[in-house]
Amino acid sequence: LGAEEMASLIKETGVSCLVDASHPYAREASINAIDACQKSKVEYLRFERPETNSGYEGIIRVKSFEEAAEKLENFDGNILLTVGSNNIKLFTQKVSDYRRRLFARVLPQSSVLAKCEEAGLTANNIIAVKGPFSVEMNVEMLKHCQAVVIVTKDSGSTGGTDEKFEAAKRLGIPVILVERPEVDYVNIASSIE
Repeated sequence: LGAEEMASLIKETGVSCLVDASHPYAREASINAIDACQKSKVEYLRFERPETNSGYEGIIRVKSFEEAAEKLENFDGNILLTVGSNNIKLFTQKVSDYRRRLFARVLPQSSVLAKCEEAGLTANNIIAVKGPFSVEMNVEMLKHCQAVVIVTKDSGSTGGTDEKFEAAKRLGIPVILVERPEVDYVNIASSIE
């Protein structure tokens, strides 16, 4: 819902507190929820999965999907992309020879597959499967793709980030990790009170 729709729903239902448990990368959903709470003068609480803490030294942290795509030009060889479908086109535009090198693991939904195809990927590049995935399954997918690097986002332990890190560590390949988008929840929450 947009902020106005959310504010209407808050008023309609008499909500006194909104708990935002959206995905860590659903920045717009959080901003809309915050805006709706400010307009409605209701309490806003954020519940977020903890970030993944890994001792793996092969993690390359980047601030955006665009920066991740640019980093990939430093790698020769295949890439396993596990960032969902919303930013696929960015990667196909930035990665040279993407039809040969880029493998995208995405949900097996027709709308997701359509996004992949619109971005230029074919059945050869798409791994349409739903997790959760074990470390062993991640290892096998990396081997299958002959990936020299994996790109992921920090979806936390619940989102399978730990298993991806461990699989990369076992194979000795780097992980490009797109950090969570910045939203100043603390200052926003205090401005609502």
